[in-house]
Amino acid sequence: MDTVKDSSNRAIYGADCSNILLKDILSVRKYWCEISQQQWLELFSVYFELYLKPSQDINRVLVARIIQAVTKGCCSQTDKLDRKFLNWDFFPKAIQQARQEKSSAGLNHILEAFVIFLKTLAVNFRIRVCELGDEILPTLLYIWTQHRLNDSLKEVIIELFQLQIYIHHPKGARTQETGSYESRKWRSILYNLYDLLVNEISHIGSRGKYSSGARNIAVKENLIELMADVCHQVFNEGTRSLEISQSYTTTQREFSDCSAPCKKKKIELGWDVIKDHLQKSQNDFDLVPWLQIAAQLISKYPASFPSCELSPLLVILCQLLPQQRRGERTPYVSRCLMEVALCQGKKSDLGSSQKSDLLKLWIKIWSITLRGISSEQIQAENFGLLGAIIRGNLVEVDREFWKLFTGSACKPSRSAVCCLTLALTTCVAPETVKTGMEKNICDVNRNFSSKELMMKWLLFCQLEEDFEDSTELPPILHSDFPHLALEKILVSLTMKNCKDAMNFFQSVPECEQHEKSTEEPSFSEAEKLFLQTTFDKMDFLTIVEEHGIEKHQSSVGFSVHQNLKESLDRCLLGLSQQLLNNYSSEVRFSKRTKTCI
Repeated sequence: MDTVKDSSNRAIYGADCSNILLKDILSVRKYWCEISQQQWLELFSVYFELYLKPSQDINRVLVARIIQAVTKGCCSQTDKLDRKFLNWDFFPKAIQQARQEKSSAGLNHILEAFVIFLKTLAVNFRIRVCELGDEILPTLLYIWTQHRLNDSLKEVIIELFQLQIYIHHPKGARTQETGSYESRKWRSILYNLYDLLVNEISHIGSRGKYSSGARNIAVKENLIELMADVCHQVFNEGTRSLEISQSYTTTQREFSDCSAPCKKKKIELGWDVIKDHLQKSQNDFDLVPWLQIAAQLISKYPASFPSCELSPLLVILCQLLPQQRRGERTPYVSRCLMEVALCQGKKSDLGSSQKSDLLKLWIKIWSITLRGISSEQIQAENFGLLGAIIRGNLVEVDREFWKLFTGSACKPSRSAVCCLTLALTTCVAPETVKTGMEKNICDVNRNFSSKELMMKWLLFCQLEEDFEDSTELPPILHSDFPHLALEKILVSLTMKNCKDAMNFFQSVPECEQHEKSTEEPSFSEAEKLFLQTTFDKMDFLTIVEEHGIEKHQSSVGFSVHQNLKESLDRCLLGLSQQLLNNYSSEVRFSKRTKTCI
């Protein structure tokens, strides 16, 4: 550290010492414990001064990388750092300097350090962190629009904006009463950020249309999530357009002159913006980003989706769905429809006439989706959409649906099994389904019930006499099915009351634990804390969790359909024989195959 501080020694040894510090010391976690709190602070101060006053002796990007590593060490190894950090203005100075110099050398590492810094301090110093965001974000808006940024720098700027939205609006809170913290300046930042993102997404679409070669039509998920969060905050049912001040577009000279007028711009707001973008172009590069935004916005904030927008949006999506062979948009149309279906299922304020209009649209969508199941490219999305429609109880499940799981329209897959699980849990399966496949399965003199046909479909049974000659392994042995999903379905199908059996298995604690989703991002805990605090009182708002009635009842009993049980036994026996016949020490089987053996 003394070498770097001294200008004469720094000229000779500074670069070498800094390289050693970064690669051999800061990269080894056990050395962190040997660095005192004071040394961490000195390292931070010394290298930030070097960044603000760049020297030819040490590469500026190397300095920025050291700052990122030191910030991480400071935030994890010191416990009395918070208040001292809050009084430092290194980050605002560094970002402002990048604006003035029109140079982004090492800026991505500085911003990554800033993200680490904010996450550490947000829990205890939320208001100060919000103020830092209000101070710095306008400069980042300027840098985004006026500088040529590489993808890595854009990624970290998006992360920083996203983090500030989480801190200002935990869990999407819009008012101070519900946990939001905002000022007039922050509101202005949101509107300008919205305008910037609209332009950025349009620019991405234009690049895709006019570029040569293959190009991904989808926009990155982090940008879509940020856009959805911003739309949630700025969309207001009573405001269709707004005039905003674009202070971030001013030049440096204008920026220094506080009396210089800001540029004005009129922006369009509300769901009409999304619907217009879905209608005005038939090009996938223009459509898909807005399908992504609509799906993300409805998925994350279903309660904020206006009921009056259900029919207009469904009409547009219904028009796009049959056009699936014209481009790659279908998975995105299906996902958007899936989120609309789940959202509508939660709505309780729909009138009878509106329900009638929506039913007609959903029947049409249901029919189109059933016909598209045979296409393997979009099969997963189609099954997801069918499942969402069933979950929302939007149409009556017909026999054509059950035929999907008894015939040759598709093979068993993860998406198909998930959809079937939902259907068996929600609906009563018909006793018989005319599929025309009985002759292909076994003896024509024997009639099969729909449940037996589903068993055979799931186990991919061939002609019973051909079991030994079959070389194709059934999907059950090499597909990635949800844990215990097949077992639940097969056992339930042998019961006289299949629906109750499925609901029972879905509620058994041993099965429930495998259905839990992945853990939420770590910052989600901070958002929950923000929602339990207030800005002007010291008491906490208690959130009482209602513990539901224990679902699992050990005394529940079900009647087994003996013929179906025997049929399942025969199928499993034949499947085992097929597996043993195909087994060879030279063949490498999947984990599921080894389990079955």
